[in-house]
Amino acid sequence: MTGRDLMALCAWARKAPTAPDSLIEGFGLRPHLDKRYDALSLGTRRKMLIASAFIGNAAVLLMDEPANGLDADSRNFFGALIAEKARSACVLISTHDSAFLETLGAMIIRQESLSTS
Repeated sequence: MTGRDLMALCAWARKAPTAPDSLIEGFGLRPHLDKRYDALSLGTRRKMLIASAFIGNAAVLLMDEPANGLDADSRNFFGALIAEKARSACVLISTHDSAFLETLGAMIIRQESLSTS
């Protein structure tokens, strides 16, 4: 499967158009779209997965450690994407990267604050 195949599969599954050019360009993915996904670096695979998460109009995004493996420019672009998406959807991120959350201005819910009692 290539990066382009991944984007097409996600778009098909969500009955949505494929990833917008702004996502492809913002993450610098154009040169990697026709490469095999398993041959891509960790950072590029991560960017592909993040871009695929933004295909369609999901009401909820749930991401686990999404900024791992991203370069500084991609982290900034991703932060802007999350900020924009959070205006119209619920975005939940699980991470140990408090610096990333601080740049987002995210409300932080610590796991230990969740209890069943």
